[in-house]
Amino acid sequence: MRLPGRIFFWGGGERGKMRKVAVLVDYENMILASVPAGQVIDFDSLMRSIRDEIGVVKVAMAFLPLGAFLSDQTIRNLDEVGIDCVACPRYDVAGTGKEKDKVDSRMIALAKKLFDEHSDVTDIAIISNDGDFTPLVTFFQHRGKTVTLFGLGEISGALKRVVDIVRIAPVKNS
Repeated sequence: MRLPGRIFFWGGGERGKMRKVAVLVDYENMILASVPAGQVIDFDSLMRSIRDEIGVVKVAMAFLPLGAFLSDQTIRNLDEVGIDCVACPRYDVAGTGKEKDKVDSRMIALAKKLFDEHSDVTDIAIISNDGDFTPLVTFFQHRGKTVTLFGLGEISGALKRVVDIVRIAPVKNS
């Protein structure tokens, strides 16, 4: 049984023989990139591709801002393919009257904590187009991890330049 707020590990393979992957999904960024084309990210195909081409998935987390993207159905859909959801708060940007979510900062902080607690992960799969994750890629690479980016549409040039592998995220018609 899965409990809210926990990170669960799954996967098989002989110890030391299989590459171990942490999957980090910038959910809102990827949905906003796919919807204008009348498509949605095919998370089932994405996870299958990661397992088939990279290795066993030890942990997978999707970071979603509170609001429109965080619904029971979204959580169920991601859970069915082995992705745990992390709800990220929104805050008012001082003096601007605009709201901003904490997805990027929460994803970076938890990813670094994940590395500290589970250094046996050999690969990181980042699902995003956002150049804000460039320092996170560098953080993992300096620790000997291979970073694969799954993006869609207009991927940040800075992000593409620093990752080890760039792939297009699989989509399906909405």
